[in-house]
Amino acid sequence: MVPVADGRPAPDGLSQLLHTHGVDFTLVHGGLGEVRGRPLGSVTLELRGETDAVEAVVAGLTVADRVEAGAR
Repeated sequence: MVPVADGRPAPDGLSQLLHTHGVDFTLVHGGLGEVRGRPLGSVTLELRGETDAVEAVVAGLTVADRVEAGAR
């Protein structure tokens, strides 16, 4: 699941992360809503690519989630 804040998936570099590792994706499920006038939600992605590349993308997303969670 990828968190979405201010209308952008976090981390902001998600597209670059996928492109760098040659990983493609399909949007499986998700939704956006508004909280205090700001878009917020989450999406679930199916990642497709070489095993090492997919693992690198997941690791990149996991690091961003931990940093964001620690900043609160």
